[in-house]
Amino acid sequence: MAEEQDHTRAMVSQIIEGLVDPGFVVLKDVFSREVIHQWHAWAETHRAQGEMRSAGLGKSRALDVRIRQDQIHWLDFEAPELQPYALFVAALTQALNRELFLGISGVEGHFACYPTGGFYTRHRDRFTTEDTRQISLVVYLNPEWQACHGGECVLYDDAGVELARVVPQGNTLICFRSEMLHEVLPTQAMRYSLTGWLLRRNFHVSI
Repeated sequence: MAEEQDHTRAMVSQIIEGLVDPGFVVLKDVFSREVIHQWHAWAETHRAQGEMRSAGLGKSRALDVRIRQDQIHWLDFEAPELQPYALFVAALTQALNRELFLGISGVEGHFACYPTGGFYTRHRDRFTTEDTRQISLVVYLNPEWQACHGGECVLYDDAGVELARVVPQGNTLICFRSEMLHEVLPTQAMRYSLTGWLLRRNFHVSI
C-alpha cells in the first residue's frame, strides 16, 4: 500500500509540473497492467454488446462524422472496477486544488472506441459557453499498439503549432488543460481509451 501511495504521489507531482508548463504531461505505467487489461476487456464488452453510441459535438450532442467518428459509453466512477481510477483522481484533485487553486469538485468520463478509419478533428474539450471542464485525462487501453496503427493524439498551442504527438499505447496517460487544442489522427486499428474530465461545478458563463 505504501509503495502504491508513493507511486501515486510521484505521478501526481509530475502532472502538476506539466500543467504549470507547458500545460500537459504524458506518463507511462500510472496503473497496473492488470487494471489496464481489465478496463480494455470491459470496454470491448460494452462495444460487443451494443452499449456504445456514436459521440456527438458539444452540449447539443449533434452528430457530424466529418468531425468526429468515435463511439462512447459513459461511466459511473463509483463502480468497483474503476476504484483505481477514482483513487488516483481523488489524489490528483486534492493536489490540483491545493497547488493550482482550480476548485475541482467532480469528474465525468467515458470509454471511447475509434474504429478503423476513425478520427476527431482539432477541438477543445471545454465548451465555449462554460468552463466546467478544467483538466482532461486520457488513459490508453491498447496493449499491442504499433506505429503503423496511427491514431495519435496531437496537442497544439493556440497558434496551431504542434506541441506533442502521443501514441495511444496501453497504460499511457496524457493529462492536459481542457482548453488546449488537440486532435485524434485517423486510426488503422480499433483504438480504446478511458477519457475523463475534472470538473469545476461553479462555472463561469461566457457572455
